[in-house]
Amino acid sequence: MKIKFIIVILALLSLLVSVIIATTLNDAQRTFQKTQESIILSYDLNDQVANLNTLAGDLVNGSARAAQQWQANIQSVKKQLDRLVEHPGFAKVSKKLNTNLVSNVRNSFTTLTRFAGRVQQINTRGSALPAHVQVVLYQQLQNETKLLSEQVKRISTSLVDQHAISNEALINRLLSVLGAFFSAILIAVCALGYLILSKTGQLAQVSQRFSEGDNSARLPVKNKTEFDDAFQQFNHMADQIDKVQNQLIDSKERLELAAKASGLGIWELDLRTNRLTWDTHMHRLYETPEAEMSSEDLYGYWLSRLHPEDVMAAETSFKKALETQENWEVEFRVVMPDERIKYIKSMATFERVSGSAIKIIGGNLEISAQRRLEIRLRESVRLATAANDAKSAFLANMSHEIRTPMNGVLGIIELLKKTPLNERQQEYLTLVTSSAQTLLTLLNDILDLSKIEAGQMQLRPDILDLEKCIETVTKGFGPSAHKKHLNLQMCINPELPKYITADATRLGQILFNLLGNAIKFTPSGEVSVEVNFGSDSIPAPNKTFYLLLTVSDTGIGIEPKLQSKILAPFNQLDSSATRQYGGAGLGLTIVNQLVSLMGGHLHIRSELDSGTSITARVPVLVPDSERYEAKLKSDVRPDFNLQLQPILILDPSLINRNWLYRVIHYQKGRADSTPFPEEALEKINLANQDKSPYKLLILDWQVLHQNPEYGSRLQASHSGPIIVQLPSSYEDENLAAFKALEQTNQLYFLKKPASQSDLCTLMIKALSVSVPAAVSESCDAADNGPIQVLNILVAEDNLVNQTLIEDLLEEWGHKVTLVDNGRDALELSDSNQFDVILMDVQMPVMDGLTATREIRARERETNQHIPIIALTAHALKGDKEICLAAGMDIYLTKPLVADQLYEALLSQRPRSGQSPPPLADSNLDSGPA
Repeated sequence: MKIKFIIVILALLSLLVSVIIATTLNDAQRTFQKTQESIILSYDLNDQVANLNTLAGDLVNGSARAAQQWQANIQSVKKQLDRLVEHPGFAKVSKKLNTNLVSNVRNSFTTLTRFAGRVQQINTRGSALPAHVQVVLYQQLQNETKLLSEQVKRISTSLVDQHAISNEALINRLLSVLGAFFSAILIAVCALGYLILSKTGQLAQVSQRFSEGDNSARLPVKNKTEFDDAFQQFNHMADQIDKVQNQLIDSKERLELAAKASGLGIWELDLRTNRLTWDTHMHRLYETPEAEMSSEDLYGYWLSRLHPEDVMAAETSFKKALETQENWEVEFRVVMPDERIKYIKSMATFERVSGSAIKIIGGNLEISAQRRLEIRLRESVRLATAANDAKSAFLANMSHEIRTPMNGVLGIIELLKKTPLNERQQEYLTLVTSSAQTLLTLLNDILDLSKIEAGQMQLRPDILDLEKCIETVTKGFGPSAHKKHLNLQMCINPELPKYITADATRLGQILFNLLGNAIKFTPSGEVSVEVNFGSDSIPAPNKTFYLLLTVSDTGIGIEPKLQSKILAPFNQLDSSATRQYGGAGLGLTIVNQLVSLMGGHLHIRSELDSGTSITARVPVLVPDSERYEAKLKSDVRPDFNLQLQPILILDPSLINRNWLYRVIHYQKGRADSTPFPEEALEKINLANQDKSPYKLLILDWQVLHQNPEYGSRLQASHSGPIIVQLPSSYEDENLAAFKALEQTNQLYFLKKPASQSDLCTLMIKALSVSVPAAVSESCDAADNGPIQVLNILVAEDNLVNQTLIEDLLEEWGHKVTLVDNGRDALELSDSNQFDVILMDVQMPVMDGLTATREIRARERETNQHIPIIALTAHALKGDKEICLAAGMDIYLTKPLVADQLYEALLSQRPRSGQSPPPLADSNLDSGPA
């Protein structure tokens, strides 16, 4: 604070001195200028007086012209004298001059004027003066003029002298001010220097004490000066250093304890002296006597203890670290004197000063236990991999061994269905079919679960029609729901993208298992499928969004404590549920793992005896704009437009009512909805009164089923078309309940589960709104012309399968040749011209893969190609790829499905008038691959 005060005082003093000097100089300049002007006036006055002296002779001679000039000069002198006397410069100096000078000048001027006047009066008398009189007058006149001139000169001289005196006084005054100022500055600087020297001396003394290890050394802080602030900062810094040093000491102690506990040995190599030091833990780690080892012996001892296989790698890496000055980290083995082997991990870093490395400090840690554990773990992994391979081989063999007889069982059942059977035989055949299908489903579930657990299941995403995918699976459960009299409904958000990129097979499998479980565990009521967005925003092309796939039922429900258990394999609610409903308990397990595989998760909401809702949240991709537009252009379904027609929805189900409402608005219609029949009648009457009646009524069957009399009341209010939603379990004979409405209304029936396309097509028809003609999406194989008779070679070692395949092919009109091993198939492929070869994979003598490779090798020489269709019970991951890589064209799994075999044969042989399709693109797959 004092330093600032002194500096401020000095600054103010400097400012004051500057003002004084500037003011003094300014006044001096003005005084000098005025004095100078006064001197000039006095010189002019002297010149004019001199002119009077010149005119004195002419005036005495009586010259009229001289008299006029004399008079003019006299006036000029008078004025000049007045100007001089009145001038500020003369007035400022006159106080210091002799005042008699000015009086004498005036008196002389007055005398000269009177004398000159008498001379003029004499001259005006007209008579000339005598010469001696003229001389006397002239001399007197000159004397007076000379006296006046001398007096004026004395005034000028006095002015000049006084001006010099004033300048000298000014200079003396300025020198006095500057002297006082510099004296004050010198005193202030000396005082400030003394203060600085004393404070810096204190700082140097305390700093030296602190640097010598006296951490208690502190600077005194008394006043609030700048030095005291600096001292306070120094003391704070010293406190922080003391704190850090204490922390370092604590850290060092903890590090030593940690090193002691962990066995970490610390070493240090001074790069300036090449001196290597080990701490106690290093000696203990290498089992060396600490006292007997010198610094020069440590490096050689370390090299001698390295395992022979690790010496070169360890020493090379250490030398490279020294060259590059980069952190060093290496693992090596050391051999103890008793031949024990230790695994060591060594790490080191460089200590630098001004950018140059001066030390390398490192640590050694024994990791023998960790390495031995890793060895045991690797062995365990090897054994587990071997066990998993054995499991996979077992599953493959079991799949083959079970699918082969199952192929025969299902094939014979298909053949038996085509023979005349009585009612009891048909019943037995139905039971056998159901049992076989159940066994096949269980086998597929076990294989799917095994593939997921083994990480062998891969997703194959592709562009798919979302509504079609959901509709196909849901409608497939229509018969099952019909048998249990369940109301099965499907609600797909119409704003969802028409096409998405996802694995259609796995998405369908998720819905299949969820629907299967819901129908199985729902004795009565309804099962619904809802598909919606997982977020509020509509996804853009080429962006991922979450698809919510929810299956809800009104079934038995699940207790909260059991909800986590049902996702475990082979687990159901309890033993009684297993006995009552059957099944292996794999459905939800597979769903959960498939959803996880796709990057989503499963959410279960359920209450006992109140039903269950399971939601699969699955990430899917919107195709890029180009592919999306291409798909839309290839879509043959019409673009519906309800043209703002008013429609009323009467449905007790909130889920279905909301779905109908959204679909109608999405298709540019206007919808009102209500769950209450009476409210519906009120809405209809109000619309009729406003002369804007509803053009269509969508009515759920339950309204009339529960209140048959409601139909007659409805007739009186609404005469337009009615769409009646029927459950999948509704029998056609029960439609008689709606006959009364047919008298006044045109009825249309929509069976659940209904898709958006089903609903829109029926609404367009009921409202008689024009719609673009739709082109048929596909044509049945039977409509595409006759199939050629094929000469087919069948390589199959199982007798039952031989019989089944032979009967199927002959029934289709083909010629069949049977062999039971791959070698015979290879030989016959050379000697006979076959159109197609059906090749089993696992056969005696020569398997199907080897036979196929041999056939393809021979075909390269003949430039021919016989289509080969794989018939195999191998259905694990990679089996399909192995078959195709061997040269087979199509991969079919057992049990063989007749329709798929028929399609495979159709794709490999040309119809009448057509050329064969490219074989490289053929890739049918009837089962899990």
